[in-house]
Amino acid sequence: MIKHRTAFHLTILFILLASCCMAATDGTVVVPPSKSDQSAIIQSALNKCASNGGGIVMLAPGKHRLNKPVVVPSGVTLSGVWAGPHHAQLDKGSVILAYAGKGKETDPPLIKLSPNSTVKGLTFYYPEQHLPDVIPYPWTIQGEGMHGNVLDITLVNAYNGIDFGTYSNELHHIRNVYGCILKTGVYIDKCTDIGRVENVHFNHHYWVRAVGVNVDKKYWDPLFSYSYLNTTAFKIGRADWEMFSNTFSITTKIGYHFINGTLGPCNGSFVGIGADYTQFPILVDGTLPPGLLISNGQFVAGDAVRTESIITTSSTFSGALQFSNCSFWGPSDKIADISGNGTVSMVGCNFSRWPQGKKNATAMVLRGGSLSVQGCTFSADWDRIIIEKAAKSAVFMGNTSAVALQIDKQGEADVQALGNVVRGTN
Repeated sequence: MIKHRTAFHLTILFILLASCCMAATDGTVVVPPSKSDQSAIIQSALNKCASNGGGIVMLAPGKHRLNKPVVVPSGVTLSGVWAGPHHAQLDKGSVILAYAGKGKETDPPLIKLSPNSTVKGLTFYYPEQHLPDVIPYPWTIQGEGMHGNVLDITLVNAYNGIDFGTYSNELHHIRNVYGCILKTGVYIDKCTDIGRVENVHFNHHYWVRAVGVNVDKKYWDPLFSYSYLNTTAFKIGRADWEMFSNTFSITTKIGYHFINGTLGPCNGSFVGIGADYTQFPILVDGTLPPGLLISNGQFVAGDAVRTESIITTSSTFSGALQFSNCSFWGPSDKIADISGNGTVSMVGCNFSRWPQGKKNATAMVLRGGSLSVQGCTFSADWDRIIIEKAAKSAVFMGNTSAVALQIDKQGEADVQALGNVVRGTN
């Protein structure tokens, strides 16, 4: 009788584990992969953890299909097995196959983070997304409230990536996110206390080279063309003391777009950020009075549609935009095109224009506000600076150039040039 009961209990346990999920000894709920929609199973596991005061829902290695969005409650982590950055290997690790929201960009996000919740260690793949006819989808991950965390994530082919801007939030933390984005990578707005974005990298090869995706090599060209005309890597509105470090994008329309959000613009520190082969590497509509402090950045123009200026500020620009120890290069017509009423400063920067050959190319145009350029190095081509009538002031001090800088002052701005040297072309 005892043997029969033991066998019966083992059979019931096996059925439960195979059909749904199991709880580990530490309280982690493990969800096995399935070819069927797992939205309800995963949501049930998340809710169970929340009712127990918090916990982890672990998606076991394999593919997990979501036909509907899920919400991660406060105190709960939705996790996969990836413990660090990973390439798009759909045959390994914990993979979410995203089917929810196809063609409905304004639908709820695939993953909604509640305050003090986390999503980590997962790969997201949209099996029905194809080129050249790109399909809109809602945000893959969206946060609201205090301390939403997005860690160790790969977005293989997301239309919209990570959203901490639609709803008010504070202290968001985005770290180790890699992938290919078709519309917007990271959107931040309505953040009134120190968000952090670290080690975020957007590159086409996370889709085109994904293991387990039958993507023809011809995808490179249509993906390149589409993203260069449509994609914004980082869109940043109101964010108080925002902290970016080691972020990168390549072949997008806009690298970093600092907008005037519904509650105003941004101020913060941006260290080691970059945008390669981009139509508008840096576009600034405004800053809060403390300004944007950008250091150790690298910004590169593109010519699929020619880059008119690597740095562009719009007519609404006010506040302060400060660059330190940054490098600017590529086939751009100008380094900076500055409108508005704010102040732009550049210290210890390098301006290297290519392809070479066009002499007396305009390096900077100051249409309004103020400009300060100190200790910078100009290539032989970029040597003309235009100060238009509406500009207020400009200072050029201690710069080095192959030929003498040509400063064309067209109005009554206070323009000072001191200690600039010519090194010659040899």
